[in-house]
Amino acid sequence: MKIETQDDILRVTGLSELDERQAESLRAKVIAALATRPKIIEVDLAGTTVVDFSGLGALVAIFDRAQQRDRYAILRVLDPQPSVQQLLELTRLHRIFHIVHRTAPVRVS
Repeated sequence: MKIETQDDILRVTGLSELDERQAESLRAKVIAALATRPKIIEVDLAGTTVVDFSGLGALVAIFDRAQQRDRYAILRVLDPQPSVQQLLELTRLHRIFHIVHRTAPVRVS
């Protein structure tokens, strides 16, 4: 996992899985990085094949903490895999997070 800040954007990349093992580490590291007061938090899930409810909980906790610091803060989920996109839709988190597809999404039939 890599976390970097540029201007008002905090970027998280390199997550192959976002499950119980990774969730707490992600939450703690990103919340610590919120001290820079980014306006946008981008979590790149293009290479993430597994996301479970612990991972979703970490994303929600990050978003909540960012909103406490700046109520206009945005959490962007970049290029989620189709199964992750379905999970975000099933849990209705796609209505809270900004889902960004930098490439055309692959449709699962």
